[in-house]
Amino acid sequence: MKRLALLVLLVLPLSAWTGEKTRPMKVDDLFRFKRVADPQISPDGKWVVYVQGKVNLEANKTVASLWLASTDKGGAVKQLTNNSKSDRHPRWSPDGKSVLFESSRDGSSQLWIIDINGGEARQLTHISSEASLGT
Repeated sequence: MKRLALLVLLVLPLSAWTGEKTRPMKVDDLFRFKRVADPQISPDGKWVVYVQGKVNLEANKTVASLWLASTDKGGAVKQLTNNSKSDRHPRWSPDGKSVLFESSRDGSSQLWIIDINGGEARQLTHISSEASLGT
C-alpha cells in the first residue's frame, strides 16, 4: 500500500496540488530559460564560477554574465559581472582570489580579470587581433 501511495505521488502532476492548469510549452518559454555553461571549480574547491546567459528578445541577442556560487549546501550565489556585452570562459587564478575571463565590453574580444570579492573588472590585454582563452 505504501508503494502504491508513493507511486501515485510521483506520477501525479504538481498542478494537481497547486490547482494550476498546465499548458503545452511554447517557443517563447524556451527564451525565458537562463542558460548555464562553463562551470569552473576554484583551486580550494569552495566556489564555482560559471556563465549564465539570458536571452534579450528585443535586442535579438543573448547576454552572458559570470556568477559565483559556494559549494556549501545552501551557500551564497552572487553575480560577479553585469554588462551589456557578454563575459565568457571564466578561469580561476592559481590563488583563487580572482577570475580571468574573455569579454567584448570594449568593442573587441579581450581578456579581463575581476576579484571575487567584488569591484570592477580590469582589462589585461589590448591586442588588435583580439584575445581569447580558447574553447
